[in-house]
Amino acid sequence: MTYRFRVGTRPLGAIAQGALSVVCPKAYTVSHAAFLINTDLFEYGPGGFHRRAGAGRDASFNWDQLGSHLNGTTHVSPDQLDDAIRRSGEWGGGYNVYTHNCHHFVQYCLKAVGAGFFFDGYNQHLMRIFK
Repeated sequence: MTYRFRVGTRPLGAIAQGALSVVCPKAYTVSHAAFLINTDLFEYGPGGFHRRAGAGRDASFNWDQLGSHLNGTTHVSPDQLDDAIRRSGEWGGGYNVYTHNCHHFVQYCLKAVGAGFFFDGYNQHLMRIFK
């Protein structure tokens, strides 16, 4: 079976943006990223990983914000992705806004569904935000 996946982002609140303004002084929007596969939303935050089954195109995410480059199809099911995330042991906690965050989690998901080739373009996109 073939499953559709997509990366989505949403801006974080002013408090989170203010906290990063010392490190990243240029104007930008700090964002939270999530991974959608079929209708299941996979997220990572300070509370660890969680999956919202049947979330669909959640209105809180702009699924088109990162453009058409971070979407595609895979033969990895939502259940298989969930299992891989749990087995990895990386996403139960240990959130760090700089070194282990939601964007790193999305990269992990892309790799897990066989779309690791997106990484270079994805990293370049993120680096443009912080320049």
